[in-house]
Amino acid sequence: MRPTLRLVPVCLTLFSATAAMADVTSEDVWNDMLRMSEGFGQSVTADLRRDGDTLIAENITFAFDNEEVGSGVETTIARMDFTNLNDGSVRISMPAPLVVTVTPGEDGALVTNTVMHTTVQISGDMIAAGDPDALRYSLDAGSIHMENRPVDGQVDPVGVIFTVDMEDVVSTWTSVQNGEQVSGDYAMTSSAVIYRGESIGDNGFRYDVAGQNYETKGSYAHELGEDDQSFENILATLNAEMFRTVEANTFTLNFDGDRRAKIIGTSGLSRYDASIQDGQIDYSASTVDTVVEVSSPDFPLPDAGGSLARLDMAMSMPVTPAESPAPLDMRIAIEDLSVTDSIWSMFDPSGTLSRDPATVIIDVSAMARIPEGMMTPASPPVLPEMPEISEVTLNDLTVKLAGAMIEGTGSATSQGEINGMPNMVGALDLKLTNVTTLIDQLAGMGLLPMEQAGMAQMMIGMLARPGATPGEMVAHIERTADGQILSNGMPLPF
Repeated sequence: MRPTLRLVPVCLTLFSATAAMADVTSEDVWNDMLRMSEGFGQSVTADLRRDGDTLIAENITFAFDNEEVGSGVETTIARMDFTNLNDGSVRISMPAPLVVTVTPGEDGALVTNTVMHTTVQISGDMIAAGDPDALRYSLDAGSIHMENRPVDGQVDPVGVIFTVDMEDVVSTWTSVQNGEQVSGDYAMTSSAVIYRGESIGDNGFRYDVAGQNYETKGSYAHELGEDDQSFENILATLNAEMFRTVEANTFTLNFDGDRRAKIIGTSGLSRYDASIQDGQIDYSASTVDTVVEVSSPDFPLPDAGGSLARLDMAMSMPVTPAESPAPLDMRIAIEDLSVTDSIWSMFDPSGTLSRDPATVIIDVSAMARIPEGMMTPASPPVLPEMPEISEVTLNDLTVKLAGAMIEGTGSATSQGEINGMPNMVGALDLKLTNVTTLIDQLAGMGLLPMEQAGMAQMMIGMLARPGATPGEMVAHIERTADGQILSNGMPLPF
């Protein structure tokens, strides 16, 4: 028997299921994997045979071909065993590794033109239980090893072979079939996760990252039986969310090429959240309390290093075409970045500049409409139409460095187009504190040419006026509907 059916992405399926406890058979579990595939555009071939209480699937191939760009993803598993147990559950064993082969599209339609192999080995048995239409899969105290590398004889432009190892894995996954919808949730914990990588070639780059108490969970729902299996339609009909945390990390980076260096460090709680709901993607990541030390035999510098109190990144954007605009937001925050005195002394040995921690925050929100075809890969690659921005707001601009600070807020709305570009009308409010002093300091230290320093001071004088406190300059810059640019109510002389 060699069925050809559709399958949800395979690693998702292997940990899958909810829990109305009833007897299930090995055929129920295999068929659940196949039912889940029906909305995800993959085909499956396998040789099935039975040996007593065990259904054996051999020579399993999951294939997805994107005809629009000529790319493909093929996953193969030499053998999976589905064994009926006395308690009405099914044990799933995978003695051979799972191998994923990614074939790039034509003319560089994907990030790399290299055929990549990813090998995943799962130790420990998975158990499936529940009801044939509502299964719960679990893995207890297992381990996972994954390795990614180019196929033999090819050179990856990224140039890195990497591995991931997870220990003491406890995982559950639910898979629920309800009419034309498949849905579920998942959770996984691991006492330790270790990432290792090394460069291919002569640049001699290696890294090791070890995380403690890894935890991830999430949910998904997708409509089955969709005739339109385009990338854009999958994005429009898939609802999913994922949350991931790692309590603490240690890392080492080694550079063994022409310029040798070593970076070691630690960080505290790291978090990564992502979701797609009704064609809108939301993503955020953060980490706290990062500390690094840098050493190099080619450039000896004692006590070189730095610290970062917090790093935040977040983004929200529509990914499907729509008649009306949707939120397009972006935020990045680098808070309290410090370097050691030995690094400061390289360019400021006399201590002229303030060594207070630096902070950069950029927080922007907008409303945008995604044009048709923007999110669909093409071969040969073409420059897609840009999102149509109808309004934009600068919620926060904060830059603190060497005793100076820039703060800003503003907003603008589109009032039609001028020469094919949106005619944005709005205002920007800026406050500069000790910026002119910092420019003078940099020029006096020889770090900024006098001509450039003079031009910067002149521009600040044209755009800003003195504020309420010494060292403060403020500016209200606006663009009017007729195209004028005003600063503090006065037209700019250029």
